[in-house]
Amino acid sequence: MELVEEYTRVIKIEEGYPHAKTLYLPTGEIDAVVDWCKKELSPGWKWQIITSSSPGTPGVYAFFLKSEADFFAFLLKFG
Repeated sequence: MELVEEYTRVIKIEEGYPHAKTLYLPTGEIDAVVDWCKKELSPGWKWQIITSSSPGTPGVYAFFLKSEADFFAFLLKFG
């Protein structure tokens, strides 16, 4: 997990995003997160699949956000 967090941090810096969050989600849950982001966040955010989920193994997804308000809303919603 530490390597995943480091990867997210490096991508955040290289692509100029001030905020990033890594989520570990079971199969089928990423769609709801992305749908929420599309509805609630300002333009300019993005997400990336780090590893896909499979039955019994959560997927790892990185979210990159430009706005501090969006970042805190994301944290409140998804931890």
